[in-house]
Amino acid sequence: MMNLMIEEKIKEELRKSLNAFKESDNPRLYELIKKVVIDGWNCYEDPFSFAVALDTADMTCPMPEAVGDIVIDLYTVASENQINKGTALNNLGVIFYNDRYGRKDQSKAIEYYNEAAKNGDEAAFANLGYCYYYGSGTQIDYEKAYYYFSKAALKGSAEAMYKLGDMFKCGHYVDKDEDLARTAYVKAISLLEDNSYFIPCTGKAYLRIGDMYYEGIGTEIDLNFALEAYQKAEAAFYEMLRLGDIYSDSSMKHVKNRIAEIMLKKDEYIPQIDWTKKF
Repeated sequence: MMNLMIEEKIKEELRKSLNAFKESDNPRLYELIKKVVIDGWNCYEDPFSFAVALDTADMTCPMPEAVGDIVIDLYTVASENQINKGTALNNLGVIFYNDRYGRKDQSKAIEYYNEAAKNGDEAAFANLGYCYYYGSGTQIDYEKAYYYFSKAALKGSAEAMYKLGDMFKCGHYVDKDEDLARTAYVKAISLLEDNSYFIPCTGKAYLRIGDMYYEGIGTEIDLNFALEAYQKAEAAFYEMLRLGDIYSDSSMKHVKNRIAEIMLKKDEYIPQIDWTKKF
């Protein structure tokens, strides 16, 4: 619950924000803010839920900086009032990790992720793993990446589990072990399939297991299994592209090429029959 002063401040910021961007650029966001400003929809009882609603209204599309200020204020109020504190802090970290609101500051993102992790947020552990794995806002440190991915995986994070698979596949910090890599990818897929909602890393996990069975990495080549995995990856990447994630484009091309290659290989096994021949 917000105090009256903060509520009035955010109401005024929402009114101003309607003139800060075009409805055509962020249609769902515009409609949501209009409901509050014009229709009088009460959204202040739960600052965390309102922040999430604004933050995810147009998913991966770039968001107006003016709305970024509001979302940051709402998540901050939520964390200060112990309302989904860990997740609110993690989501603040995501805002500063990405450039979606024009607020990119990955060092600051790590600070928020650390605070979120202290409050037990699963995604924060995975996000810290990414920071140390890729050297985002800090130096590359595979030992720390392994530590944080492991913590998140133990909490049931499919994303962290498939990144552990990457570490075993490439030999980052751990000994290179293709069997363990495949085991991690299979476990990640199992975790994904246990969820009733779509998880952004779905395509990447299926792509990796598809590659292993296509190339015979840590297992025998199995084109049927690879094809099934690639087709599931394709469906997931379509969803990511639909949501505006342009970074899924190269992965989609890889998957489509592999599916085409498998279909060609399968055609080679079809016997060529002379239908004019009498039997």
